[in-house]
Amino acid sequence: MSIADLENQKQYHYGVIEAKEAEIRRYERLYESLVQFKNTAVSTQEQYGSANNRKWTALSDLGNVKLNCLTAKAYGTGMSLMLMSLGNQITIINFGTLLMKAQVKIAEYKNLIAACEEKICACRARISSIDQEIAAIRRAEEEARRQREAARRAAEAAAAAAAAAGKKR
Repeated sequence: MSIADLENQKQYHYGVIEAKEAEIRRYERLYESLVQFKNTAVSTQEQYGSANNRKWTALSDLGNVKLNCLTAKAYGTGMSLMLMSLGNQITIINFGTLLMKAQVKIAEYKNLIAACEEKICACRARISSIDQEIAAIRRAEEEARRQREAARRAAEAAAAAAAAAGKKR
């Protein structure tokens, strides 16, 4: 293979590295964005859970008043139904699903980044190998040039010696 062909291969691998580095930057942005979203969702869910816990605490504190007050009893019943409602349960279940899907996608981004990094390492190794091949070709070409030069000088010396011997006769 010629040096030009090897240089073309190197340029190809440099292009792959550049593309993979761009992919890594994109995946890192997506990863960071999703981590921020997940953290916000966790914080929001914690706030939602805290609010529900405060409501349950207020509801249990209302227990003594409910015995003597019809309004408190009706409020307590309504609040219990709301806290145990299907909507509340769906919110709790959906948060778990959302969190699980976010974690799966985060792991997927990590794997994609790792795959890009592996490809970059492979390209860099190939570039190094190509550089060694180019250096070997150049050494071989230099050695051939030196041998041709030595052969030319030897031929010139032989011709000069023959010419000198011919003049002596």
